[in-house]
Amino acid sequence: MKKTHLIAFAGLLTALFWPSRTMFPDEASNAVSDIPKCSGPVVMDGRLDETDWKNAASFPVWYIHGRKGEHASEPPMVVRYLWDDLYLYIGYEVFDTNLVAVGNGAVQGPAGNRRQGCSIWENPPGPKVDVVEFFITFNDENFFWELHHNASNQFNDVLIITGLPRWKQEKPAMVPYGIYFGNEEYLQDEGEARFASAVSMTEKPAGGPSTVNDPRDADAGYSAEIRLPWYGIGAPATARKRVADESSGNSAGAGRVVWAMGGREIRILAVCQNGDAENRYHHSSPELAGGWFHTQAPAFPLYRLKGP
Repeated sequence: MKKTHLIAFAGLLTALFWPSRTMFPDEASNAVSDIPKCSGPVVMDGRLDETDWKNAASFPVWYIHGRKGEHASEPPMVVRYLWDDLYLYIGYEVFDTNLVAVGNGAVQGPAGNRRQGCSIWENPPGPKVDVVEFFITFNDENFFWELHHNASNQFNDVLIITGLPRWKQEKPAMVPYGIYFGNEEYLQDEGEARFASAVSMTEKPAGGPSTVNDPRDADAGYSAEIRLPWYGIGAPATARKRVADESSGNSAGAGRVVWAMGGREIRILAVCQNGDAENRYHHSSPELAGGWFHTQAPAFPLYRLKGP
């Protein structure tokens, strides 16, 4: 199938399965969108079929990078968010007729919960890769996480430090762009709260699940879930609580850790890279200009964690 036909087919899929632009939540730069609290456990299988996921708002990842406020006719990706006392959950769907996912050979993460890394750019002589990215900050434009995920459930976590005042004078050698990329850092687990991710291939029009790294067929895309411990992504320590563990009879001082995140705010930028697309990068912010995502944290979409 020719590339132009593949792109047209992807647009048809999104038109069939996703609402028009007017059905998406308010995308104004000063808008605050709610992230609902889970009513029960989220099964990490990549399927987004729990009632909580179905009731959560879908946010389009369709703004063309470098063209402030301009978006595609249909989103190449949509994202939803949930939370509970232990985690922030990310659920997303990518609509892509030619899924390409390449590992980078790295293995990272805490002991007992290691994960395979993914490539986020072209790997000559191979094709350009497809990958999604999430930038997560608690309203701190100098410190946040950059996460990468792909259709093969490969994952990177990069600690970002940027724009520190003294850097303008000192110009540290490790931050040539004014950005420190902490590639050796990784998201920490905390007790029972453990990072997890999963993907599920979307059914192809011709039947059978979409495939990764097979250009001979027309894919439909995939859905995915990412589970992030609050401690690992740097939630405010004032939200960290210790409660009695009723199952073991422990007192509150020796019980389990939970995070009282209700009412707090968080900024999350979602990014979709499609190696086949003319406009490779799309993101979720109507206010983002061109250049480094990392230096524009105040323009990331703002969310409020709804619930107690």
